[in-house]
Amino acid sequence: MRSEVSEVDALTRLRRWVGLYRFEIGVALIAVLPIIIATIRAVLSGYTPVNDNALLLLRSRDVLTSNHPLLGTLSSASLSFGVSVSNPGPLLFDLMAAPVKIFGSGPGLALGIGALNIACIIGSACMAYRIRGRAAFLVFLAVASILAWGMGSELLFDVWQPHSLIFSFLCFLVLVWALACGRILALPWVVAIGSLLVQTHLSYIYLVPTLLGVALAIGYSAKPRDCRAIVRAFVWAGAVAALAWAQPLWQQVFGPGPGNLTRLFNAATGEYGSAATYGSNLALRVSAAVFAIPPWRQRPAFAERLLSDQMPSLLSAALFLIVLSVLLALIVLKSRTSELLPDRRAAYLSIFLVAIALFSLKSQPVSGVGLLAPHQVRWLWPIASFILFTILMRASSAVKDPRIATGVLTSVVIFAAALNLPMSRFEEVMPGVAESTPATASMIKQVEKLRGNGTLQFIVNPASFGEPFSSPLLAALAERGIPFVVADPILGGQVGERRRPAYCRPSCKRGASLSVANGDGAYETPKGAERAIFVQGVSLKERQTLTRIERELLASGAKRDFQGMLIAKHSRDKKKAERYGDLRRALVYGSVSVFLTPSP
Repeated sequence: MRSEVSEVDALTRLRRWVGLYRFEIGVALIAVLPIIIATIRAVLSGYTPVNDNALLLLRSRDVLTSNHPLLGTLSSASLSFGVSVSNPGPLLFDLMAAPVKIFGSGPGLALGIGALNIACIIGSACMAYRIRGRAAFLVFLAVASILAWGMGSELLFDVWQPHSLIFSFLCFLVLVWALACGRILALPWVVAIGSLLVQTHLSYIYLVPTLLGVALAIGYSAKPRDCRAIVRAFVWAGAVAALAWAQPLWQQVFGPGPGNLTRLFNAATGEYGSAATYGSNLALRVSAAVFAIPPWRQRPAFAERLLSDQMPSLLSAALFLIVLSVLLALIVLKSRTSELLPDRRAAYLSIFLVAIALFSLKSQPVSGVGLLAPHQVRWLWPIASFILFTILMRASSAVKDPRIATGVLTSVVIFAAALNLPMSRFEEVMPGVAESTPATASMIKQVEKLRGNGTLQFIVNPASFGEPFSSPLLAALAERGIPFVVADPILGGQVGERRRPAYCRPSCKRGASLSVANGDGAYETPKGAERAIFVQGVSLKERQTLTRIERELLASGAKRDFQGMLIAKHSRDKKKAERYGDLRRALVYGSVSVFLTPSP
């Protein structure tokens, strides 16, 4: 009887709460609607992870198996240092493991990342409401909706670390702001989200602990201080940290050779040599382009492949950053009352974020191709969003009639969400993903043909560098329990130590060698090998047409871009170049073969 009464009371309280906050609930649902629609669309269309996403899928499936991951993916910094270093921890894999195993590979990843992004947006908006009321709640949802629109619908469920952590980092910044405002009970959440960021991508390894320290220092000045709440918060934060970092610490202590944390420390202190950095000039220009100069690298600039393209001049960048800094300083000076304390603390953090962004960009190691790609610094966009949040929050408080601010901000949320409902995929951000997905799905359906050949020895095909098919093939093998090992030092580090040949010997039976070829290589069987899987992207006649057009374009002076595609020199060759591009992409992203070579 008592339980029935308590259930009735709970339902009554829920109805009362929904009635009290029905406006906020409605606006929040509108803000996350693009994520919901994009995720459902991906699930219904048979979303198939390719490229690095498939490796993240593979390791997520490995959770709580004999190949359980203790670290994150191998970092691209390994190429610069000459030593294998991995991202510090596997928290992203742990989060994705349940949805992947329950809902399947592609749907599970899409649902997992979609749910993570929704949780970060709703949680941050609720925290903003608790700190500053409805105005901050609506400002945050407006800023988050603009950021989501800038990303495009297809990145809202993308598991690749530079994209899947964008809203997590924005949530982290809001929680850090809460700490700076004296909300010490936010500390365990800061530690949890911060651990996810640091473990998943090395680009956050300096940002997160520095911001945490600054927030605690600013928040310490908040009065009155509740000593019991502080102790409770630190105890919970310590427990969260211990749980989050147990696996990396286990690998550090019991793993083979120097632990990953030791290798990361050695790399940071220069023991493996120092890498060239981009310097102050580019740091100023890039940060100004994202933080201060409209349209703040949103659409279509979010999709630009290289941030160094179309950058403002050094003088323009410096002037815009000075204006931004003065504006933030004015918010500090004009927010003296206790009611505006959150605005002042947000402005303090924003000024510090500009400074730490400049330092981080200045210290960014030069990539192997010598150019700064946006995925290396996607953390700039959440910082820009938080700065915009700070400015708009202070501006909304200056509006005398709160109904005007409410109406304007709600309209922004609705408008940005509506613009982001149609499917939007930036080819510059994810080249070949859409075109290679059908061929990848067809290849995966034929994977059972590879069973019964012992422990497959996967060989990276140097002629097919950068092809999108090897990773989903390995993920499909792992899902179906077909054993394989990878000798390549880079790819081998991505699929787990237990899938290296050295670990396999002598317990596993050496099987056939396995290799993948796409494009022209898919149509040529290597000597001594057999083609076990074949997906034909173009017909023989279309290949002949492609060869003829390519020859004609080269004869007329066409040049190749960084992807090897021909760019017509003369306008009269424009249609011919378009036909060439269509056939070439169909060949490269639609044709794939998997070859088996018997072991000697």
